[in-house]
Amino acid sequence: KMKKIIFISILIINSNIFGNEFEVDTSGTSEIEGITFNDKSKFNLYKSTGFWKASSGDYGTVKCYGTLKTNKQNNVQFEVYCKHISQEKEHFILKFFRGAGTQDSGTGQAEVIETSKKFEYLLNAECKHAITYLDKDYFALQKCKY
Repeated sequence: KMKKIIFISILIINSNIFGNEFEVDTSGTSEIEGITFNDKSKFNLYKSTGFWKASSGDYGTVKCYGTLKTNKQNNVQFEVYCKHISQEKEHFILKFFRGAGTQDSGTGQAEVIETSKKFEYLLNAECKHAITYLDKDYFALQKCKY
């Protein structure tokens, strides 16, 4: 009986430590247009389209829209919303935000702010975000805890 209690306790502790994770691997092409000011700071609009696959086995298309503000030290503030549509026409929307960092690559946070029925378990999940650019093409990875 004591072994069962210890085993159950270990399972509960492990599930609380590791939690559930959802990974999204995304790639696509981005367009960035905007204004450069005299002090070399910038305000840009960001738009991208691409494809994704997730650790759940789901896959689909993604469209993103947002803003990038670059100060004269070339640090970028990033706020972008991406709608991921699955092979079953289900969806989830990630809000990406990042403080200072260069545009070539970076890390930041994201949050799942809206879902369809299938992805309800992801609502309000917090994610770590990493992205790398090769010219206008990007490669990104999100790891979300829910």
